[in-house]
Amino acid sequence: MIASMRVCYVGGGTMGHVNPALAVHDSLKDEPGYECLFIGSHHSIEKQAVEAHCVPFVAICSGKLRRYASLRNFTDLFLIIIGFVQAFFILLRYRPDVLFSKGGYVSVPVVFAAHLLHIPIVTHESDALPGLSTRLNSKWARYVCIAFPEASGGLPEEKVVVTGNPIRPQLFSPVAYDLKQKLGISGKLVFVIGGSLGSHQINQLVWDNLDELTKSAFIYHQSGKADWRHIDHEGYCCVPYVEDEINEVYHAADLVISRSGAGTIGEICHYGKASLLIPLPRSASRGDQILNADRLEEKGAAVVLKDERDFLKLFHSLLEDDEKRSKLGKAAHVLATDAAAGNIADVIKRCAKKQE
Repeated sequence: MIASMRVCYVGGGTMGHVNPALAVHDSLKDEPGYECLFIGSHHSIEKQAVEAHCVPFVAICSGKLRRYASLRNFTDLFLIIIGFVQAFFILLRYRPDVLFSKGGYVSVPVVFAAHLLHIPIVTHESDALPGLSTRLNSKWARYVCIAFPEASGGLPEEKVVVTGNPIRPQLFSPVAYDLKQKLGISGKLVFVIGGSLGSHQINQLVWDNLDELTKSAFIYHQSGKADWRHIDHEGYCCVPYVEDEINEVYHAADLVISRSGAGTIGEICHYGKASLLIPLPRSASRGDQILNADRLEEKGAAVVLKDERDFLKLFHSLLEDDEKRSKLGKAAHVLATDAAAGNIADVIKRCAKKQE
């Protein structure tokens, strides 16, 4: 047994980095002598989510190195340096037994600072293809947790532990009410989600085809804060971000239309929902979402939209075929990794014991 355990979490940029870390926190919070701190970015949505779990939160400057020529690569370099200095003194003062990194661009300077201070590091990669931050962090980490065996992607084999992908803790809570009943829906409900920040591409697809979509189903649409707009349309609800109702929305959904970030895929699999996935194209990403989506499609657990011109055709074919949605949902549920947060918590405890 560990007499005390002080864990520092780092991750940010999107809620896809924050929610899994909070799931790990929930698995550790009842451990004797457990204390924690979360280091994140200045996104208010992250701070609110972390503090709602009674976890102290501190924001640092963060910068992102882009895959294309941009003046912001130059200015963000200074933000990264500032973030490193901030992280170094935060860690020096807090002195955690373990740093858990959920990745994202905010994590790299923090992980490097922890390395210099000889603080053991555990990092986690959600996607089928390790990102730049994970590849950098893996150089200094003691353990690198991954979602499934095929996702090791050149990471140091001796450090890799297959844990699965943690999903946000509230998804394990009992469903409080029937959302369809609350909204007065007698037919099907489609949940549209483009990730925590939303997706302009998906939003526009929905808005351009709203009349046609709402003929067949009620559309519950998470647009992201930046893109949100009030639209008064029968059979349609648009919200910036779903937090408190997320359990009820997933439970009520007959079909999910989504990006294919690892976090959302983990949620779809947890609920065993049929999904139409619209991955970020390679022109806007490193291709991780395409690999995530292709993996599900290969296992008969999702349908992937490869051409926007097929959007309505696929929407209707899925919505009208109850048997196909059932098969997709069952295949997705087989891929769920509901024990992932506990698996990662065990790795962190193992790491903390070695410090005794």
